[in-house]
Amino acid sequence: MKVLVPHFSSSDFFTDPAHKHAFSSRSFDYFVAGTELYRLNYSRARFLKRRVQLGFPSRNPLKNVVLRFINRYPEWYEKRLAFILPVGSILFELEVVK
Repeated sequence: MKVLVPHFSSSDFFTDPAHKHAFSSRSFDYFVAGTELYRLNYSRARFLKRRVQLGFPSRNPLKNVVLRFINRYPEWYEKRLAFILPVGSILFELEVVK
């Protein structure tokens, strides 16, 4: 399953009245076994987190270097740089655990 949603740093999240929630790289961790948030037993839904991608590559090589760094260290980025260098969107690739 692929889920494309606004990242919490996106100014578009606050602009679009249809957006009810913004997401971080850990938003689905409540449903992923082995993560810190999973231990809270939030729901019976279970996923495997296959991939998380913050932002999308562009024709700008400098932006792509920054995106590679952001995606290598997403939690550090979200705690320290997200509102200085916003990414706009986040893509989750999840697998349902039955």
